[in-house]
Amino acid sequence: NATVSKKAEGKDICILKHNPKDLFKVAMKPIDKFLSFKKLKKGSFVRAMGSPGGLIGHTSTGDIQWLGDAKALGARGFDDDTKFIVHGAKIHLGSSGGPLFDADGYIMGLNTLISDTAAENIAVSADHIKDLLYGN
Repeated sequence: NATVSKKAEGKDICILKHNPKDLFKVAMKPIDKFLSFKKLKKGSFVRAMGSPGGLIGHTSTGDIQWLGDAKALGARGFDDDTKFIVHGAKIHLGSSGGPLFDADGYIMGLNTLISDTAAENIAVSADHIKDLLYGN
């Protein structure tokens, strides 16, 4: 019951429109508080939200461990300029697409990858969400 409204495949994000809204188990309202990638700092607090293994609304905390782009990270399938946040908040299958927040409730990114080789969890920058939403 949802359709893709906008998408940026090279950034691994899309905007969905859904109808009827009451089919979702979690009440949702738009969030318009985004934190720019250039304001992020290694070591800053993060809270990841998602539904790993069907645990709807699960959250975990950690900190920013690395900031950079897809080219530096060697992430295949992404545009080279995709901005990534590597963080320590635990995410798992089902967490993808969930927000990554700072301590003040601003969206820093969108969880997208779990490393196969280490305990890194990866989110794309909220800058890319804003670009898609507002056409920047």
